[in-house]
Amino acid sequence: MVPHHNASPQTLKEVRIRLLQEDLSFAAYCREKGYTRQNLAAALSGKWKGQKAQQLVCEVLSDLGIAA
Repeated sequence: MVPHHNASPQTLKEVRIRLLQEDLSFAAYCREKGYTRQNLAAALSGKWKGQKAQQLVCEVLSDLGIAA
């Protein structure tokens, strides 16, 4: 079972801020990791709520060191 993190527009904003701190755009991060930008944005903002989305959110937050 994938741990559940609360995805919300705030989560997406936090990810974008962390990426900017690392001098990386959201689109560049997605390309680097092989994610579709639109899907990752939907998952992080809570618009996409399935198990795959939850897994994606967990992976990205963990990769960026953002506490859930």
